[in-house]
Amino acid sequence: MKTIEVVAAIIRGGNRIFATQRGYGDWKDYWEFPGGKIEPGEGPEEALVREIREELGAQIVVDSYLTTVEYDYPAFHLSMRCYSCRVTDGELTLREHEAARWLSKDELDAVAWLPADRTILELLKQRVLCSTATKNDSRKRTNQTTERITVSDNGVPLVGILERPSAEPGPLVIVLHGFTSSKDRPHTLAACEAMHEAGFAALRFDLYGHGESGGEFRKHTLHKWISNTLAVMDWARQQDFVTELWLSGHSQGGLTAALAAGQEPDRVRGLILRAPAFMIPAAPGREGCWASVLIPTIFRSNSRRSRA
Repeated sequence: MKTIEVVAAIIRGGNRIFATQRGYGDWKDYWEFPGGKIEPGEGPEEALVREIREELGAQIVVDSYLTTVEYDYPAFHLSMRCYSCRVTDGELTLREHEAARWLSKDELDAVAWLPADRTILELLKQRVLCSTATKNDSRKRTNQTTERITVSDNGVPLVGILERPSAEPGPLVIVLHGFTSSKDRPHTLAACEAMHEAGFAALRFDLYGHGESGGEFRKHTLHKWISNTLAVMDWARQQDFVTELWLSGHSQGGLTAALAAGQEPDRVRGLILRAPAFMIPAAPGREGCWASVLIPTIFRSNSRRSRA
């Protein structure tokens, strides 16, 4: 079966998402998230920006990768990469579609979606339209900034999202996901939100072979993840706004954070470990030694720092 690769824009406007109604083809009158095919030589984000400019006459910025939908239609297999976006210039103007609507969380099920697009509705309710900020929350986040970061580790691109609660200097937490996960999972986003509430900037990034970062999943190792983390720490050390550095990780990311801190104890102010995978079987080989040697080093280092 032929595979068609496309990109889709989840365009946010306040607490609503932009949806369009198809005006042609076998699925005429069904609703979808705007986007289109990736042309030869294009990256997915580049293709998405072009498609929205051509279809809707507006300029968007891609904030973050959300998910990839794999769906079998009768005549082809669809692989659809979905990104959270926002309009930065111009107005959304229908050039190819029949109609458009801004849909709230409670309205997402009110239209007839294309089958592939329908599969991500629950994800959007949980991660994009998960809550309505209170007035106090809105005031606190007036100065929050979001920036897409790419760091290279031995030629492998590592993609991350840097979110700062304000433009003032302050502590930064590097946030690591777990095995088979990514930087955009709900529990990671919730952890970053809690860090912002406490006045910490957070940099969540995809590790080798996961999410948007480079590398093959089957070739990922704990050693590579530690190397990734040290590379991101090197990047953070060069940023003027960072006053102190923290590491946080979930599951295998928690273990990675602990081992990376053990290698660079003087550069890490503290660890925030969430269900860390400290138990490593002896079978994998060398990794089994890292936990027994380096984790005690971390705790001894933190103990000395506390007494000081």
